[in-house]
Amino acid sequence: MEDTQEILLQDDPNRFVTFPLQHLDLWLLYKKAVASFWTAEEVDLSRDVGDWERLTLDERHFLSHVLAFFAASDGIVIENLVERFAREVKVSEARCFYGFQIAIENIHSEMYSLLIETLIRDPQEKNKLFNAIETLSCVKKKAEWA
Repeated sequence: MEDTQEILLQDDPNRFVTFPLQHLDLWLLYKKAVASFWTAEEVDLSRDVGDWERLTLDERHFLSHVLAFFAASDGIVIENLVERFAREVKVSEARCFYGFQIAIENIHSEMYSLLIETLIRDPQEKNKLFNAIETLSCVKKKAEWA
């Protein structure tokens, strides 16, 4: 019988070392991702509060819910990467990529949370947005699905 198991899931005793590379295509994708690295501290939010205050209430409501959705969603993505992909994948180059993706998702989550922290002045609204998995039905449904 032919072995049809996905190559990323096949046991590889060399998975704990990076070289020699066996999957150059995956390695190049990883390096491309690394080259795009940024941090939340690089983003200047100093003028965003003024811009935020010029928005209508409906626009602020919409955007604050988008921020809450993504702040929570990135946490869901991170959990999935850690619990499923990073645990199951055995190819070293893919593991490098997933490890880096986890770091980037953490930065995204930090940035969305920082925007909520910076823009939302009402403590109750801020709390609702930070707890979107419990307070916003669309986020709750996504968390249940994941």
